[in-house]
Order: sequence, then structure tokens, then C-alpha cells
Amino acid sequence: MFRHPVVDHCLTFLNDVPRNTWYRDHLKSQASGKTVFEAGCGSGILAAYALQSGATHYYGVDINKQRSRFTSDVLDQLGYHHKHTVWCADASRITKDDVPQDIDLVLCEQTGHQMQNNFTIRDFYQNLSTLFPRAVFLPDSWTLDVYVYEGLHDSPLKEYGPQILLDDPSLPNGYKNTLDSFDFIQPSEILHDVLQLTPENCHEPLRFSVDLKSYGAVTLILVDHIRFKGNRCITQSLLSDCPVPVKILIPQAKKLMHFEWDPSQRREKFHRGFWVATHE
Repeated sequence: MFRHPVVDHCLTFLNDVPRNTWYRDHLKSQASGKTVFEAGCGSGILAAYALQSGATHYYGVDINKQRSRFTSDVLDQLGYHHKHTVWCADASRITKDDVPQDIDLVLCEQTGHQMQNNFTIRDFYQNLSTLFPRAVFLPDSWTLDVYVYEGLHDSPLKEYGPQILLDDPSLPNGYKNTLDSFDFIQPSEILHDVLQLTPENCHEPLRFSVDLKSYGAVTLILVDHIRFKGNRCITQSLLSDCPVPVKILIPQAKKLMHFEWDPSQRREKFHRGFWVATHE
């Protein structure tokens, strides 16, 4: 038997229970009675959540014609024949002539690893926040944490996969931290939300600073998240999309370091941009 290519492409996301639960629960509270637009409809799972939650109409685009057609067919089969409009388009390039202006809720999915695809979510924010200035965005922010490890750790990082224990509320109190202390080298410090990308600031340069004056050689690990109204999405899918986290080696720190995203940089798997480090 041959699996449908759209299902095959989206299977990681379809099996991502924490991610899907996060979207489902927020759509229950946000989509009822609303007109919804989605940037990148994929397999249609978020479209189905939105309509199941009482959205009056769903508009969705996907840059892949097969995925847009698949979503339309799925919604038809689910009984939403007259409540959806789906077509093939690049959400970062659509204009006000392509879509109604009375959109209440924009689903701006984090499509893959943002530091490998040169921040697609930023492109979506930039275009769609202009088209729908009064709409609510879900997610409404992308944030970055920095894990600071003393010393240079240039050996391959442990590959992500099923062996990673997610920090899920279902675990016993303190359980994950206790297990992590037995398994991994602990960072000297974790700097949360050093960068926040939102529809409001999406036209500004992507940059952040880290005070490394008390360190010599350090290894920085960058970990990103999406949020809605401050609530972070716990996801397994990014573990498959990016098997190795972003790592920056700094042989001699001892200063306040600044990092800015440069789309022209090429580093290993990062063919469409990387961070450029400077200091005062």
C-alpha cells in the first residue's frame, strides 16, 4: 500500500500530541464565531480544529498545490463543504486582493525549524500583520532561549529523537529535572526569552545580546519556542525537523556579545542564514 504523500510529509506533526493539544485548546477559546485564515494549511488538521471549534469560515493557503487540494478534500469529507476556501499560494506574498479583509484569527504555524528556513514565520508575520492589522495571531510570538555551557563542546550533540524526555505537565513534579541531572552535562545558566519575534516587531532586525564577561571559552545552544498569550507550545515535531540544536562556539568570550541574524551566511545545514557575533 502507498501512503498519500501529504500524510507522509505531515506525519511527524500529525503524531505530535502535545503540539496538537496546544492548538486544539487555544482554538476552542479563540475560533468560535470567527473567520480564520491559515498560512500553510498542510494536512488540514488545524483547519479541522478551527471549524470543529465553531469558526464561521476557514480560509487557508499552502505553497504546495497538493497540500492545498488535500486540505480542501479532507474538510469536504468532514462535512465542512461550504465553510472553507483553500487555494495554492505563498502566504508571505498574498495581497489584499487575494483574501477577504474581515479575518479575525490568523494561524501562523511554525513551519519547521525557523533558523534553518530563514524565519518563514517572520515573513508571514510581516505580510499578514499588514493585511489583517486587527486580527489575533496564533501563535503570537516566537522566542529564543540561550543555554550557556562553560568550555568548548565541539563533539556531536546527542541526537534528538524518542530518547528525549519532554517537559510535560503530566510528569511528576521535579521528575524531568531529576532525570536530566543524571543524563546530560548541565548548562552554567539558561537565559530565557533573549529574543522575541511578534507581528508587532517583525520588521526589526533579529538580534540579541548575551553577557559573557565572566566566561572564557563557552558553547551556546539556542532553543526556540512558540507561544500564545504567554503560553508556550510543547512540541515533539521540532525534534525530528532539527536533529541537532543550533550551537555557537566562542573560544574567548569575556565580554558582552551581540548576535544578529544574517541571511547571507552559510553554516553546515544552515544554508539560508546564521548568526553573526560581534562585541563592544
